[in-house]
Amino acid sequence: SETRAIVGSGGSVPGGTNTNYIEYVTISHLGNAVDFGDQTAVISASMHCSSPTRGVFGGGSTSPTTLNTIQYITIATTGDASEFGDLTVIRNTGGSGGSATRGVFMAGGTTPNANTQVIDYITIATLGDAQDFGDLTEPTRGTCAVSSTVRIVRTGGYVEQDTMDYVQIATTGNAMDFGDLVTAKRHISGLSNGHGGLG
Repeated sequence: SETRAIVGSGGSVPGGTNTNYIEYVTISHLGNAVDFGDQTAVISASMHCSSPTRGVFGGGSTSPTTLNTIQYITIATTGDASEFGDLTVIRNTGGSGGSATRGVFMAGGTTPNANTQVIDYITIATLGDAQDFGDLTEPTRGTCAVSSTVRIVRTGGYVEQDTMDYVQIATTGNAMDFGDLVTAKRHISGLSNGHGGLG
């Protein structure tokens, strides 16, 4: 079957209006994104993880409210998102990653002036609320994460940070220091081939 990537879920359009659109591309074919369906609400700044079967969106904002909602889609079948459960705390602009079985959500802004260092996790194949995983080395938002099947590295954040810390996906516990970025920054994106990460 074709390999599919969800390239947009919610977000803000010019003028600051949030949307609930979900879009996708087929990675092996060049071309524009195609409509997939809609999220359960008009949301921006959520966190994302996936298994080979299911895509999951956690938290985010529907101005002026910050959310703890988790929703999901089945990647191979277009259609609207459905409710999955709730995060342990409300938050947006956090980092996320995971393995084929577990999704992990890290940090985020709980209000315009408060950040969290909470890490929580879900079992992607099983609907339900997130469970406590541990804590990051510092509270932050505007951060990102990259992952292999074994480890997630969380990096950067607000106010501009050069911190990197990591967790082992299969075991719960607090994050540990990984190292520092070359440049302190926030509101970044990350990607990984499973051996190295770019942020």
